[in-house]
Amino acid sequence: MLCIAGGSGLAPLLSLLEDARKNRVNRPCTFLFGARTQADLYCVDEIKAIAAGWPNKFDFVPVLSEGHDDRDWDGARGMVTEHLPAAGGIDLTGAQGYMCGPPPMIDAGIHALVELGVPLAEIHYDKFTDESHGETA
Repeated sequence: MLCIAGGSGLAPLLSLLEDARKNRVNRPCTFLFGARTQADLYCVDEIKAIAAGWPNKFDFVPVLSEGHDDRDWDGARGMVTEHLPAAGGIDLTGAQGYMCGPPPMIDAGIHALVELGVPLAEIHYDKFTDESHGETA
């Protein structure tokens, strides 16, 4: 499982991951969470609790896209989808992608997952749209 959340797109993916954990889904999971700044990272304790109860390998990769003032941050920086190729070095045979967040992140995530060999039919997403993206929510 490759999961990518951006901003408030975290909530649906947390629900999906918590349900999978409760049902003991035994698959490796890499979860990338993109936020602008370190202050925008939320529910980290909940993510760590899911990871602790996950029956297989679970990699959590928080990524800051801005936050240049977060000098104490030693984690990943840039666009969250840029960190997919190195995401845990997992075998992508039979992999599925799950994403929730803003349209540019979803579009870049689809492209990156397909480039990594994940079939388009195995990529599931919720693309947040609003008037600023030419669509209504």
